[in-house]
Amino acid sequence: MTDTEVRAQVMELARRELRRELAAGDEELADQLDSLQRLSLAVAVEDHFHICLPEDSEAEIRSLPDLVRAICGELERGAGGAA
Repeated sequence: MTDTEVRAQVMELARRELRRELAAGDEELADQLDSLQRLSLAVAVEDHFHICLPEDSEAEIRSLPDLVRAICGELERGAGGAA
């Protein structure tokens, strides 16, 4: 799955689950979503992509591009572990 596909799916999850549009750039997620919305988005992402974001990733995931990179990394790790 490409970064573009992951980004589109995350943005759709935010629209569907949070009824919010996420800025596609480097804007801080904390400036766009409150803490409960960020938690809800994380759960929706984990459920949708069948991944588990690392507990310490909150400090590293500050924007949509950061979230996309984290998802892609977990997807790659999952694919590598399945081989």
